[in-house]
Amino acid sequence: MNKIVQKATLHGTVNVPPSKSYAHRYIVCAALADGTSHIHNVDFCQDVLATLDCISLLGAEYSVSGTTLTIKGCGGQVSSNTSVDPTVFKCRESATTLRYMIPISLSRENNVEFRGTDRIIERGIMAYECAFHYSDISYRPTKTKLCMSGVLKSGSYRINGSLSGQYVSGLLFALPLLKGDSRLTIIPPFGNSGYLDMTLEVLKTFGISIQRTSETTFYIKGDQRYTPCDVTIEGDWSNAAFFCAMNYLSENNDVHVQGLHDASLQDDKIIVDYLDAVSSGAAIINLSANPDLAPILFSVAAVRGGSTFTGTKALNSGSNHRAKAMKEELRKFGAKLDINPNSVVIHDMPLHAPTVALDGHGDHRIVMALSALLSVYGGEISDAEAVNKSYPGFFKEIERITK
Repeated sequence: MNKIVQKATLHGTVNVPPSKSYAHRYIVCAALADGTSHIHNVDFCQDVLATLDCISLLGAEYSVSGTTLTIKGCGGQVSSNTSVDPTVFKCRESATTLRYMIPISLSRENNVEFRGTDRIIERGIMAYECAFHYSDISYRPTKTKLCMSGVLKSGSYRINGSLSGQYVSGLLFALPLLKGDSRLTIIPPFGNSGYLDMTLEVLKTFGISIQRTSETTFYIKGDQRYTPCDVTIEGDWSNAAFFCAMNYLSENNDVHVQGLHDASLQDDKIIVDYLDAVSSGAAIINLSANPDLAPILFSVAAVRGGSTFTGTKALNSGSNHRAKAMKEELRKFGAKLDINPNSVVIHDMPLHAPTVALDGHGDHRIVMALSALLSVYGGEISDAEAVNKSYPGFFKEIERITK
């Protein structure tokens, strides 16, 4: 779907959607709890719906009333299937769902199949293939699905911290369910400390004890039970970033963002500091812990005199082509970007309205970042529906504050 974004001045207050990162974690813990949990202020974006689909296959039950989610957990007794036909988990485009569900589904003897987009399946199993090497688990990957069977065993696990903190969280959810104690070690470098702290916080809220014996080592006692909770989800800093950036894209804009916690554990709350740095021009910012902020920061840097971003290797490797995509699209505004193995340099160039439609590349972060820039210059962008992955109301919010 193509979307025309009018050149406009933006004035008003935006209440950002609730945190998708917290939503995934709360839903998983509630699904594993022994009893009924209530989760308030839920935004039912596509990624969250994927996780809800999957917890039903674990043996949990849920119902929805407005923005409140009620989940009756499986008490840690994840549904087991050892028949020839696997249980099929449909993860849609949610890598978080996939990476959480793999170890949880294998906490009991199981025959499972995970489905999703080509990119999600390709990105989903790297760290687990290494970590599960001594467990009796078989893999049968194809382009669009991943078949696995066996059972996760308690013991010592090592996860490559440079890949994604989602692998670490997935194991931290599953290991307390196993019979026997486990040890989990993160192999440095590890750049997602905020998201790991978030996982540990949510686990503690649901009664799970994780002993952190060092910065990168955890002792997990087995045979633990998740306890049900009543929780409310805070605002999402990752999605707030696009509206926080509006005042930096144009001095005529006056946008205020509400619903955020200044003391949040979300790594992307750093967006405020990064926007201040980029606005002065020629900033040097390390994005290794905040890859989701790259598209909007690239856009602001192109407007505000250029900057250099390091720690960008993950943005242009494997199935992730965000750096290349942003270079192609920002060039349509007159921007110049240099992509290096682990850095992106944005030069100080005069910008103009694009004369051709922008390509959203099917990426929700890219669509939102480029649309924010189009609100300054005007234009058209494809793949606008990609925002449904994390922020279904994004374009309505822009239209609401357009003057």
